[in-house]
Amino acid sequence: MLLLHPLLGLILGIGAGAIAAGVFYWPVPYPWFKAQLVTGQVKPSDGPPSGETPEQTAKRLRAESNNAMFAVGVAGVLIGGFLGLGEGLARRSGREAIVLALLGSILGGLFGAVGGMVGHHLAITYEFNLSMSELGRTMLIHGTALVSLCAGVALGVSLATRSVAMISRNLVAGILAGILATLLFTVVTSFAFPGVRTQTVIPQGSGSELASALLVWLAATGGLVGLMVPALGRAQH
Repeated sequence: MLLLHPLLGLILGIGAGAIAAGVFYWPVPYPWFKAQLVTGQVKPSDGPPSGETPEQTAKRLRAESNNAMFAVGVAGVLIGGFLGLGEGLARRSGREAIVLALLGSILGGLFGAVGGMVGHHLAITYEFNLSMSELGRTMLIHGTALVSLCAGVALGVSLATRSVAMISRNLVAGILAGILATLLFTVVTSFAFPGVRTQTVIPQGSGSELASALLVWLAATGGLVGLMVPALGRAQH
């Protein structure tokens, strides 16, 4: 069984997600992708820039995909690392704390990056699909990214149980946490932050609205997975 207390998991998850949200709020250039992360004081856009050549479009889409992978992947690294560290410390083992923090970071980051990449592909595929509402596109894109992120975090932390049955059940808890995080993000941003564009993997907007949306996006996700996975993990004993 997992020994991390659900309330501590909630706090650690919120803290990790809040750190990630704070990082992504500032428009900092990331030289790995030779493009600026599309957040900060960026105004929402309803489509590609006018007069863009096919080569420029391909380059922009690659940069956006890399940014989506980077953003969700980093969030997975932080949330998975914090929760893995918490589980290891709850077991009163420095060695397990290091191992679980690494496992949580690696799997959370890997699954998060994959979710970000697939979510970006879906965002491009359904960008001009008038048969799907904006809320539907938001849920599809962020559901893909957040469910994948939470599944990776849950898998990394649950490896401490060394039980296939418990790992499987905790993985389900992670998936449910991702679904709830998606619903929460979609509902809150649609009503409270209408100026934020959510039909992209990384929410776009400006000012306090964007900062608040990013907190809901990642801090709530971290809190939910940090609460639900340990809660189910402790209840299995």
